[in-house]
Amino acid sequence: MRSFSVRSQIILLIAVVLLAPITGIGLYYYHSITSKLEVMDRGATDESAASVEGMLTILSSHVMDVTVTNSHWGDYRTAMLTHDLEWITDNVAGAVDIIPNLDFTVSADYDGNVVLQSGDVADFMVPNISKLGIVQKAKADGDFSGLLVTNKGIAFIAASKITDEENKLSSPGVLIFGRLLNADALSGIASTVGVDVSFYSKLGDTGWIDSDKTGVKEAAAAEKLYDDQMKSNSPGHPIIASLNQADHPYSVKMLSVTDYAGKPIGVLSVARELRVSSEVASGLSKLSLQAGAAALILIAIIGFFIERRIITPLKRIHAYLKQVAEGRLSAQAPAGELKRRDEIGFITGTLQTTVSDLHGIVKGIETTSTSASGTAAVLSGETEETRAGIGQIVDHMHMLTEGAEAQLVGAASGTKAMSGIADGIQQIFERTISVTHSATESTGFAEDGRTSINNAVVQMNHASGSVQQVVNDMQKLEKHSESIVEIAEWIGKIASQTNILALNANIEASRAGEHGKGFAVVADEVRKLAMQAGEAASQVQEQVTTIREQIEVTVAHIEQGHIEVSEGTQLVQTAEHSFSRIADSITSMNVMLQEVAAATEEMTAGSQEMAAMVEQTETVSRNAAQLTKEVSRIAEARAASVNRITSVMSELNEQIQELGSSVTRYS
Repeated sequence: MRSFSVRSQIILLIAVVLLAPITGIGLYYYHSITSKLEVMDRGATDESAASVEGMLTILSSHVMDVTVTNSHWGDYRTAMLTHDLEWITDNVAGAVDIIPNLDFTVSADYDGNVVLQSGDVADFMVPNISKLGIVQKAKADGDFSGLLVTNKGIAFIAASKITDEENKLSSPGVLIFGRLLNADALSGIASTVGVDVSFYSKLGDTGWIDSDKTGVKEAAAAEKLYDDQMKSNSPGHPIIASLNQADHPYSVKMLSVTDYAGKPIGVLSVARELRVSSEVASGLSKLSLQAGAAALILIAIIGFFIERRIITPLKRIHAYLKQVAEGRLSAQAPAGELKRRDEIGFITGTLQTTVSDLHGIVKGIETTSTSASGTAAVLSGETEETRAGIGQIVDHMHMLTEGAEAQLVGAASGTKAMSGIADGIQQIFERTISVTHSATESTGFAEDGRTSINNAVVQMNHASGSVQQVVNDMQKLEKHSESIVEIAEWIGKIASQTNILALNANIEASRAGEHGKGFAVVADEVRKLAMQAGEAASQVQEQVTTIREQIEVTVAHIEQGHIEVSEGTQLVQTAEHSFSRIADSITSMNVMLQEVAAATEEMTAGSQEMAAMVEQTETVSRNAAQLTKEVSRIAEARAASVNRITSVMSELNEQIQELGSSVTRYS
């Protein structure tokens, strides 16, 4: 197998322990920082794009403010109504020359007819601009601003209804102000936000508009985004890309741009130079290279130090140990390493001391082996005699063990018989105790039954009294019902007399003629009432009669129940006397069972004492047998030990002779 030196192992270990972690940590932090920088750059690019959009909105709002200021003018409204073109030219159309960054103006009525325009934009140099949709949107939605494609390119426009200063009077038309989106406008936005801004559109006379005129970043991607959105006629999703241009890294975001009606008209490109992240990445790369070079130099220095201070001394110590292995124990350790006061010096001194001590031990072993050889021969002879004596002891102990085992078998049989007798007496005693407990419980149950029967007698006496009271109450109720019948008969008689009086009154009313008609009606009502009262009295009498019959039946049933309750009371009292006699009999039987239990307990105690004595005898026999076996086992073990000692002494004698021959090598 090919050897691998300690020096190489240590250098490799240092490289793994030192260089690998430094490299790993450096790569980790490099990728971590660059990833965070990319996220920060993407976020900064998004913010820059949002700022550019905000600046475009501000430009549009500026145009809107100027438009509203001029459209809300009472004199302007009057001029539109009277078609005073001279006034409009001097005060509104002339704003192109007065207001900065204003490129054209248009005054039009709600039919789209252009009253006056300035700025020479071909799209407004026509009699009617209805096809542009600006007037219609202003009329429907009010003031608005946005982008518009013109023959001169993309323009910020603002449309506002022409009215008075307080916006109360009717509007005769719309005022349109516009500013072209050119390189100057983008340059102002770019300088304010700190980015490069470009705009691309194929509509009108536009193409690429760049703020710094140094070249558009990611032009191909922007043009593809423009083509896709124009095909779908809807704004595309924003695109973010990274690129290097003229050794400068950029982060570019491309956004879709729509006109005032929401239709896509172009692409806005916002490019942000990544100066900080580029410098940080370059610095990290240089730092990584410097750290790697420093680590390699450090490893080289450590390797040189290890070679000089560790590897070379170890080689000299190895040569010294090789001499010791060859048997030259009188050899001396390297003097230079013995003078050192570090771990190498301590190890060398310890080796020197160990080898010197080993040399003395070898000399002593040589002397001892000669005398030990004669002693081992004498000891072997004595051991052989000891083995013969121990063999005779073992034979005698075997005979003694057989006698002890026979005695143990007899004692065990006696113990088993006495244990069976004691168990039988114990079972009789336990069953007697169980019967005694059952008799005691039966006495308690008999007492409880007698108490329950006494309580039942009391309750039945109470029930008998209650039944008698109910019979009396029902009899009183029957008497009251007779009174009700009499009252109902009187009511029937009164109703009959009232009916007769009503008939008589009716007859008299008939005789009286016309004067008695009213009285006849009253008499007829009285007769009806008397008949109803008679019928009610009859019904009451029938109901009372029915109730009386039910009361009589109930009274008969209750009296029969009273008789049965009386008979049950007598039966319960008879059962109470029977339970008393049962309780007395159980008590007497319990006394006799307790006497039997006492006698059985005495027999159990006697049998247990006898069983204990037999068991003690068995224990003594068992212990004697065990001791005899133990002595026999010990004697056999000693005999085996003597045999092993004899064998070992033979081997020891041979080893002493071999040791003597081996030590001769180091003498």
